[in-house]
Amino acid sequence: MKMEIRQNVVDTIKHEPLLFGEVANELGLTPSSMNRILYANDKRLTQAGVMAIIKRHTGLSDEEIIEKPAAVNTVS
Repeated sequence: MKMEIRQNVVDTIKHEPLLFGEVANELGLTPSSMNRILYANDKRLTQAGVMAIIKRHTGLSDEEIIEKPAAVNTVS
């Protein structure tokens, strides 16, 4: 199961310099590497430290940040 953050949260990180910088610092990334991570919606964006930064800056809950994978229906 792939966990990723919602696109609106990725957009918020891209457009808020303080949030962008804090997340990049938490992940130890340069700005150009951070842009690649955001473009790919890399799983590192769901790490606990990054999530705490996003929550502090946006006031969003985990459920509002994380994109839930589509349910898979199986027929038995």
